[in-house]
Amino acid sequence: MGFAFKTSEKSSFCQKKVTAFFKKGFSHTHSIAMVTSIWIPAAVLLVFAVFAEINNAAFLKVVNISCKDNQPKSQTTAVNVTRIVGGTWAKRGAYPYQAAIFVKNEFSCGGTLLDSGLHVLTAAHCLLPLKREAGLLTVYFRTTVLKPLDANHIERKVTKFVIHPDYNGTSFENDLGVITLSEPVMEIRPARLEAVVSANKSYVGKEATVIGWGRTRQVLHPAVSSGAASNNLRQVNVTILDTNDCSILYYNNYVLTDGKRICASTFFGKSICQGDSGGPLLIDGVQVGINSAAAGCADPRFPALFIRVGPYVDWIKTMMIGSPSNSFLPAGEVVLDLDRK
Repeated sequence: MGFAFKTSEKSSFCQKKVTAFFKKGFSHTHSIAMVTSIWIPAAVLLVFAVFAEINNAAFLKVVNISCKDNQPKSQTTAVNVTRIVGGTWAKRGAYPYQAAIFVKNEFSCGGTLLDSGLHVLTAAHCLLPLKREAGLLTVYFRTTVLKPLDANHIERKVTKFVIHPDYNGTSFENDLGVITLSEPVMEIRPARLEAVVSANKSYVGKEATVIGWGRTRQVLHPAVSSGAASNNLRQVNVTILDTNDCSILYYNNYVLTDGKRICASTFFGKSICQGDSGGPLLIDGVQVGINSAAAGCADPRFPALFIRVGPYVDWIKTMMIGSPSNSFLPAGEVVLDLDRK
């Protein structure tokens, strides 16, 4: 068990609270290994990670306890829309299909250009608040910077958008939507989507990439701004996790094992946070997921949740019926070779 104390109070008081929590919460665990380290900057928050083997299964649990109160703070698993935390700047031209979706001239969400050249795939919760007012949206391509946009950027207005009919705003199930642009974007390469036939294959343990504009750091106190927003497109590598383990981390509050979600995380302070949903989760350059939601901000307790693309390819195609084909990629699906290392 690793402890990181962020407090100006006496460490002995914190240690007593941790000991009490440990006895109460882990009295029935199979085995637990402990390593202790203490560091004390000026803040009133204790964050510690518990790596435990429970019922012979590897399990990660992270708990926040404040040393300010006599009782631990109650925990929540409120799910937020997401932004990149940490990571590195994306190179110009590396992700030409990445879309920047603006609402009333302010950046709102990410998305990806589909092979029709006329449609953008994004998250449903990015579109739901607009109440069908497509005229509020503007979509930009071929830019890695938001303000000012790259000189050679492409701008498109939006004529309509469609939200998946089974979208659930509480559980974030079926969190995807398709935007129809005012005219096709034929100058750039669209995203390659995971094929339907790949939808039953497992990505667990594979490295993936998330891209988006957003906060570059997390903060630990809710009263403080949740980090500076990035003006540059960023990328971060994450690891795909087993959805059964992910469900446990979310206390089984969300349906994650139906094959329509992907869980991903990194335990090194680089992941996703509030604000930049709708962008892609990529494996070997193929979009396998849509950035949907996460609890916290680069918080290893709660991995990021992505909508898996494969199960929805047929629905996405239906939304594009009658659209011209983009000459870059007539077939927008790719079957991933999961055995390739």
